[in-house]
Amino acid sequence: MNLFKLLAVGFFVGLLFVAVIAAMIVFSSKQHDRQEFINAAAEAGATKHLPASELTRAFMDDEDAAREKYFRKVLLVEGIVAQVGKDQVVLEGHDENSKIPSRVEVSLGEKVATPLQKGQKVLVVGTCEGRMSALVLLEKARVLKQ
Repeated sequence: MNLFKLLAVGFFVGLLFVAVIAAMIVFSSKQHDRQEFINAAAEAGATKHLPASELTRAFMDDEDAAREKYFRKVLLVEGIVAQVGKDQVVLEGHDENSKIPSRVEVSLGEKVATPLQKGQKVLVVGTCEGRMSALVLLEKARVLKQ
């Protein structure tokens, strides 16, 4: 019976060890991917990294302050695709349940390798050109992660 217990404990310790190693590999690869995106954004001149919801909230709450902070700056923006057009994509903003939600309109400066779909999470880099009605405009943008 003792041998059985010893084998069972050894098995579970080994299984735990394999699970920890696998988790470390996955975490390490995600960190590496994230660093690649940050490096690409830095190469594009990105000065800030923020969610689309934070960007729309800033412009809707105090447009003058938001323009001072973000206008003509290269931004790394993360968000959920609300609409897809030929050369643009619209990201969900902070008030999706209102009649006219505030959103980020991203004009793509280059074609996307694979088509984007509504509900998909993306990371884009582009130049903020201010606000037009309920849209915050991001120009000359490219999708870094989909």
